[in-house]
Amino acid sequence: MLYNWQWSNWPNFGFELREMESDLLLFSDKAGQIDGLLRGLPEVERNDALTRIMCLEAHKTSEIAGEFLSYSDISSSFRNLLGINERLEEVGRRAAEGIAELLLTAGNKWEEPLSEDSLLAWHHMLMRGSNRLDSGSWRAGDDPKLIFSNPFGKAKIQFQAPPSNQLPNRMKQFIDWFNHSRNTILNPPVRSALAHLYFESILPFEDGNGRIGRVIADIALSQGLGRSIPISLSETIESNKNSYYEALREARQTYEVTPWTRFFLSIILESQKRTEDQVELVLRKTRYLTRHLDHLNKRQRIAITGILDNGPDCIEEGLTARSYMSLADASKATATRDLRDLVQKEALILIGSGRGAHYALILD
Repeated sequence: MLYNWQWSNWPNFGFELREMESDLLLFSDKAGQIDGLLRGLPEVERNDALTRIMCLEAHKTSEIAGEFLSYSDISSSFRNLLGINERLEEVGRRAAEGIAELLLTAGNKWEEPLSEDSLLAWHHMLMRGSNRLDSGSWRAGDDPKLIFSNPFGKAKIQFQAPPSNQLPNRMKQFIDWFNHSRNTILNPPVRSALAHLYFESILPFEDGNGRIGRVIADIALSQGLGRSIPISLSETIESNKNSYYEALREARQTYEVTPWTRFFLSIILESQKRTEDQVELVLRKTRYLTRHLDHLNKRQRIAITGILDNGPDCIEEGLTARSYMSLADASKATATRDLRDLVQKEALILIGSGRGAHYALILD
């Protein structure tokens, strides 16, 4: 079997956009709507929305790679790097600091041409806390880089990347292609799809290729729009993981990549919808705090803001007596009394009873 990088005309991708024209227009419209929504927010709320989107991307891109970092560690890492807090917050995992620094660094330098130095620096950031000897360098060694259909049990080889001794030339070609394509591939989602596929077909690092490949896809979108685009591709990819890997497997075996481009465009459009949802969540959070914050005691404020700041999953889960006790450092009796008071103030609603009881935030 020949893989895409082994074809003589690599990387001259073939694709047809006629069936995607309406979705490409939809992408441009959505990008403008999201930009307008963010510009219409007060600075504090806008920064809150952007930070939430970055935290979500960091959380999900790590999760796809099998690195399960806590949202609170990631959020604290971003706040420390952005200088939001007067005192640095404690971060339990150095890997959370690494992914946060990578996303901030790459996001702030989206206008700059891609370079070998930037890619190696990003990898070094990403590998923080891993103690890998190959941090910040291309993979090496004689063993082939293989992708298997199943890491456990009877596995089948799905893809074999170029050998490591070809990487210096392969990566120079990729970097030149990426920088040149900025002026030749003018549809941002198309260039993003091709850049991600190209990078994921070389797999230049021993670990971290997926996470850096998603950063490259983000940068291609930002460069195409002429502004930094707030989006979490990883959240959508994680939700469609099986379809993503199947589409990638098929695309790595051919140079005709219309199906892959169409699939990746659908990922981008869904990610835009999720970004809109995140902005709306910030607005709902702001309205909620405006209604209730002045009527809460110190423990209640700590617990409620803790839930609101810890991402959409925590908001959806709500509070239990046990989680309230942990967040507010309260006894069981105090937690029960505070939660009952929050229900009476219509800040929470009780769902279920007994051990299954939990309290949902009334954000609308």
